[in-house]
Amino acid sequence: METLILKGLYIFAARVIIASLVSVRTILMTKNRKFLSSLIAFFESLLFIVVLGTVMNDLDNIWFVGAYAIGFSVGNYAGIMIEEKMAIGELVLRIIVDKNEDKLVEELRNNGFGVTVIKGEGRDGDRYLLFISIKRRDMEKIYEIIDKNRVSSFICTSDGRTNKGGVFRGKTRH
Repeated sequence: METLILKGLYIFAARVIIASLVSVRTILMTKNRKFLSSLIAFFESLLFIVVLGTVMNDLDNIWFVGAYAIGFSVGNYAGIMIEEKMAIGELVLRIIVDKNEDKLVEELRNNGFGVTVIKGEGRDGDRYLLFISIKRRDMEKIYEIIDKNRVSSFICTSDGRTNKGGVFRGKTRH
């Protein structure tokens, strides 16, 4: 009985690891990280074959099948959490503010962010659109600065994978 429990735990843990690797590898592929995603794919497939073989050898054991399925589900969740912590890549932010927020723009620039300001018109009058390209890991810093300045804003993000040039914290790219 103890062997069956340990085998079930092994299947569960291995499936969590596999699903986590799949999630991280997929994100790395979308960020054009070829070598690292290929390396992860190697270990992912190796582990997958071993675990699937273990389950297939004892397919009548509902506990092994359940451990496999639950491990897959937990692994997907874990993979997303891991990727969020890694925060790989760049974002383009569009921040819409109600009025000209010179203090906010100045503080963003003083913190190393490149900010482009465009005047526009919204439903209720003038609006200002701030464009900022950032590293994903800097998103919390942006929120801190906006919150500190008590600015009413609408923030929209998009993937910045194809950025070329610009100003980023710590360096200027041309």
